[in-house]
Amino acid sequence: WGKASIKSDCSISEMSVLMQEDGKPNSLRFDNVATTMMMCPDMETETIVLNALNETKSFSMKDNKVYLLGENGNELLVLKKR
Repeated sequence: WGKASIKSDCSISEMSVLMQEDGKPNSLRFDNVATTMMMCPDMETETIVLNALNETKSFSMKDNKVYLLGENGNELLVLKKR
């Protein structure tokens, strides 16, 4: 397990991260997600980010972006470094 933090629109989330679970090379799981849940003018971004983190099962990387993928390989969220 490792640790990660993500800043979305106006909240910050911290979580535990597990990569390569059970020998699956691109598996990824977020656990113990804690967020500041600031009252943003529009909570849509925070909701999308938190739902994506909870549903993530794997990831892929391309063009300096990390793609969080769901159970069936569906794209949940694209992360890029700012």
